[in-house]
Amino acid sequence: SVPVEITSITPPADTTYILGDDLNFVVNISEIVNVTGTPRIAIDIGGTTKYADYVSGTGSTALTFRYNVEISLLDSDGITITSPLDLNGGTIQSIPLQDLVLTYTAPNMSSVLVNSFAPTVTSITPPANATYVETNNLDFIVNTSELVNVVGTPRMAIDIGGTTKYANYVSGTGTSALTFSYIVEDALNDTDGITIT
Repeated sequence: SVPVEITSITPPADTTYILGDDLNFVVNISEIVNVTGTPRIAIDIGGTTKYADYVSGTGSTALTFRYNVEISLLDSDGITITSPLDLNGGTIQSIPLQDLVLTYTAPNMSSVLVNSFAPTVTSITPPANATYVETNNLDFIVNTSELVNVVGTPRMAIDIGGTTKYANYVSGTGTSALTFSYIVEDALNDTDGITIT
């Protein structure tokens, strides 16, 4: 009889995947198969093995496997998958109950990247050294480890001579440099330098 084989695997689209994104793989098979259990595909993400679990496709020639990206994974040169497919206690069989040949040729995924580390603040650029008076702006640039999107109005606490004031977020969403600003109010005095708290 003709073996039931994996003809190809359609990988996730070329892009960088972050925390919570799905990596979807479509396993294309030479004839219709039925699936029991949860077969899986081993994925190498920056030296860490994760698994894309079977999610749909029984009764067809295209099986979808999915991995949801977890935190603290980094792969900057492309994820890889390892033959053979892992039945994981399940079965993949044709209608005449012929077992699927589990070996396959892995697709090139050199541009399927993962970075699920939380962004960090790499530095803060403070206002220039000067004496600031009422209505002057104190602008702070918060530099982050990667591009970030901002929702709402985050703020930074500033100690001005023992009084806490706040520099509110004003711009920079979609970049790695966020601007926070405080407009100096009346009756504040700090002769030894403001601090961020």
